[in-house]
Amino acid sequence: MLLRDRTVLVTGGASGLGWATANLVAAAGGNAVIVDLDADAGRAKAAALGAKARFVQADVSSEPDAKRAIHEATVAFGRIDGLVNAAGIVAAEGHGGFVDGALRPG
Repeated sequence: MLLRDRTVLVTGGASGLGWATANLVAAAGGNAVIVDLDADAGRAKAAALGAKARFVQADVSSEPDAKRAIHEATVAFGRIDGLVNAAGIVAAEGHGGFVDGALRPG
Protein backbone atom coordinates (compact mmCIF):
# COMPACT_ATOMS: atom_id res chain seq x y z
CA MET A 1 0.00 0.00 0.00
CA LEU A 2 1.55 3.29 -1.09
CA LEU A 3 0.55 5.91 1.44
CA ARG A 4 3.50 8.30 1.45
CA ASP A 5 2.15 11.86 1.20
CA ARG A 6 -1.42 10.60 0.82
CA THR A 7 -4.16 11.88 3.12
CA VAL A 8 -6.61 9.42 4.63
CA LEU A 9 -9.62 10.48 6.67
CA VAL A 10 -10.31 7.82 9.33
CA THR A 11 -13.66 7.88 11.11
CA GLY A 12 -13.57 6.24 14.53
CA GLY A 13 -9.86 6.97 14.45
CA ALA A 14 -9.38 7.47 18.19
CA SER A 15 -9.74 3.78 19.10
CA GLY A 16 -9.83 0.22 17.87
CA LEU A 17 -9.58 -0.50 14.16
CA GLY A 18 -9.73 3.21 13.35
CA TRP A 19 -6.71 3.95 15.54
CA ALA A 20 -4.80 1.01 14.08
CA THR A 21 -5.54 2.37 10.59
CA ALA A 22 -4.51 5.95 11.44
CA ASN A 23 -1.30 4.63 12.98
CA LEU A 24 -0.56 2.55 9.87
CA VAL A 25 -1.18 5.52 7.57
CA ALA A 26 1.20 7.76 9.53
CA ALA A 27 3.84 5.02 9.85
CA ALA A 28 3.77 4.62 6.04
CA GLY A 29 4.40 8.35 5.57
CA GLY A 30 0.82 9.39 4.97
CA ASN A 31 -1.34 12.00 6.65
CA ALA A 32 -4.01 10.68 9.00
CA VAL A 33 -7.09 12.74 9.79
CA ILE A 34 -8.63 11.20 12.90
CA VAL A 35 -12.38 11.85 13.10
CA ASP A 36 -14.07 10.80 16.32
CA LEU A 37 -16.59 11.87 18.96
CA ASP A 38 -14.10 11.34 21.80
CA ALA A 39 -12.19 14.64 21.89
CA ASP A 40 -9.72 13.66 24.62
CA ALA A 41 -8.71 10.40 22.95
CA GLY A 42 -8.69 11.96 19.48
CA ARG A 43 -6.40 14.82 20.50
CA ALA A 44 -4.06 12.43 22.31
CA LYS A 45 -3.86 10.04 19.34
CA ALA A 46 -3.23 12.85 16.85
CA ALA A 47 -0.52 14.26 19.12
CA ALA A 48 1.09 10.83 19.33
CA LEU A 49 1.34 10.71 15.53
CA GLY A 50 2.80 14.21 15.28
CA ALA A 51 2.74 16.54 12.28
CA LYS A 52 1.32 13.87 9.97
CA ALA A 53 -1.99 13.80 11.85
CA ARG A 54 -4.92 16.02 12.70
CA PHE A 55 -7.95 15.46 14.89
CA VAL A 56 -11.48 16.58 14.08
CA GLN A 57 -14.21 16.02 16.64
CA ALA A 58 -17.29 15.03 14.70
CA ASP A 59 -20.37 12.86 14.69
CA VAL A 60 -20.26 11.24 11.26
CA SER A 61 -24.02 10.64 11.37
CA SER A 62 -24.38 14.44 11.18
CA GLU A 63 -24.00 15.85 7.66
CA PRO A 64 -22.69 19.25 8.89
CA ASP A 65 -20.10 17.48 11.08
CA ALA A 66 -19.02 15.24 8.20
CA LYS A 67 -18.68 18.22 5.86
CA ARG A 68 -16.64 20.07 8.50
CA ALA A 69 -14.31 17.08 8.88
CA ILE A 70 -13.76 16.99 5.12
CA HIS A 71 -13.15 20.73 5.04
CA GLU A 72 -10.65 20.62 7.93
CA ALA A 73 -8.78 17.70 6.35
CA THR A 74 -8.55 19.54 3.05
CA VAL A 75 -7.37 22.75 4.72
CA ALA A 76 -4.72 20.86 6.71
CA PHE A 77 -3.33 18.66 3.95
CA GLY A 78 -4.64 20.05 0.65
CA ARG A 79 -6.66 16.99 -0.38
CA ILE A 80 -8.16 13.69 0.71
CA ASP A 81 -6.95 10.55 -1.05
CA GLY A 82 -8.84 7.94 0.94
CA LEU A 83 -11.49 7.29 3.54
CA VAL A 84 -11.68 4.50 6.10
CA ASN A 85 -15.04 4.39 7.84
CA ALA A 86 -14.38 2.64 11.16
CA ALA A 87 -16.80 4.67 13.30
CA GLY A 88 -19.36 2.76 15.29
CA ILE A 89 -20.98 2.48 18.66
CA VAL A 90 -21.47 -0.82 20.44
CA ALA A 91 -24.41 -0.88 22.83
CA ALA A 92 -23.49 -2.04 26.30
CA GLU A 93 -26.73 -4.01 26.66
CA GLY A 94 -27.08 -6.01 23.47
CA HIS A 95 -27.14 -5.14 19.82
CA GLY A 96 -30.68 -4.05 19.09
CA GLY A 97 -32.08 -7.55 19.34
CA PHE A 98 -30.97 -8.79 15.92
CA VAL A 99 -27.56 -10.10 16.92
CA ASP A 100 -28.79 -11.33 20.28
CA GLY A 101 -31.64 -13.25 18.65
CA ALA A 102 -29.51 -14.51 15.77
CA LEU A 103 -26.95 -16.02 18.12
CA ARG A 104 -29.40 -17.81 20.41
CA PRO A 105 -29.63 -21.53 19.82
CA GLY A 106 -32.97 -22.93 18.80
